[in-house]
Amino acid sequence: MSHWQEYYEITRERPPDPTLEFACARVDAALPKAAIDCGCGAGRGIDFMLGQGFSVHAFDLEADGIRVCRDRFAGDDRVTLAQAGFDTYDYPQASLVVAINSLFFCKADEFRSGWKKIVECLAPGGVFFGSFIGPHDSWADPDYVFDEAPDLEILVHSEEEIDSFFQGFDILERDVKDYDGETARGTLKHWHLISVVARKRASERPGTT
Repeated sequence: MSHWQEYYEITRERPPDPTLEFACARVDAALPKAAIDCGCGAGRGIDFMLGQGFSVHAFDLEADGIRVCRDRFAGDDRVTLAQAGFDTYDYPQASLVVAINSLFFCKADEFRSGWKKIVECLAPGGVFFGSFIGPHDSWADPDYVFDEAPDLEILVHSEEEIDSFFQGFDILERDVKDYDGETARGTLKHWHLISVVARKRASERPGTT
């Protein structure tokens, strides 16, 4: 079983991030309920957003994740799936963009391109919800080795850098977790996770990095 297959098996039936409900409820009610799940994994977020009345466009770089979601949502025409990265995905117009525990697996140039596309596809009044890895995190150490995926790289952002991405947005919630904990597989590590829920203003300009 691959690193990602194991991860999907572990996380498939776990509840989504509790802040996702908050983000769904903050989308402008006048907008069509169309969401994008960036790095959808085993589809926990997709399942929840469907229950909130959204149609969901979802992508993941890993073929294993897309296979899991195709089986899980087979026959549901509210779900559109694609195997792609942040920089290669063809983003439709959306009122909600979710990137939970996925943006920090981008390379820097992929993030810059993908972030610009995220900002552009999001309708004014639409909401972004996503998480970033901060410099205190164990994974931020360039010498950290992932036992299951030794070639995995992590993109790290300071809180100041993250704030700069949200020009043209109103920050609705900003949560910083800086604590010792575990990964989904039970590996001990220090987490420095910064999560942001932000609503795009009508006067929004293209995003920056």
